[in-house]
Amino acid sequence: MRHTPITCLLAVFLAAFSISTQANTDARVWTLKTGEKIRAAQMSYDTESGDVILLINDTKECTIKFDDFSPIDRAWLIEWSQIEQEMNVLIDHLGGRFEHYVAEGAFTTDFFVYYPTLCETNSNRPMLILFNASGKAARYLKQFVAAAETHGIVMVACSEFYNTTDDEEVLSEYTKFLDKQLGTVS
Repeated sequence: MRHTPITCLLAVFLAAFSISTQANTDARVWTLKTGEKIRAAQMSYDTESGDVILLINDTKECTIKFDDFSPIDRAWLIEWSQIEQEMNVLIDHLGGRFEHYVAEGAFTTDFFVYYPTLCETNSNRPMLILFNASGKAARYLKQFVAAAETHGIVMVACSEFYNTTDDEEVLSEYTKFLDKQLGTVS
């Protein structure tokens, strides 16, 4: 059976969708052992220190100790950590490169790139840029490395470009920056 480029691309998206539905990355309601409830997105969990960083209302970061969560949420955090470890093991097994960069300029931006094994320096490769409303680019990108490896696609995900700002000043500055870069303003 001959696979067309569209068939291969569809396979990548279907694989990516099935993986992303299983990841623990979205905002949820957390319950503390005191019974207090907090709706927030998990940004990170340091298993050694026990620090869990939550993002409340897409604006305020809050650090809570692992032991301060309810038993169910502690189990959720352990699962989240295990999924992260499994993704890292998969990247090591596949043999590609997972790299972090920081683009300096008017808008300093963290971004992550997965280079499949067959990717050679200066070779023309297809590239897919991933966007995720959660802003957790590294974790989001890791969900798709198997598909990227299978199809030889370089994948990029940015931490700073996510759908959370309503700050008119930031939007105005970013619009001016884009206009200048695209040459739409003299």
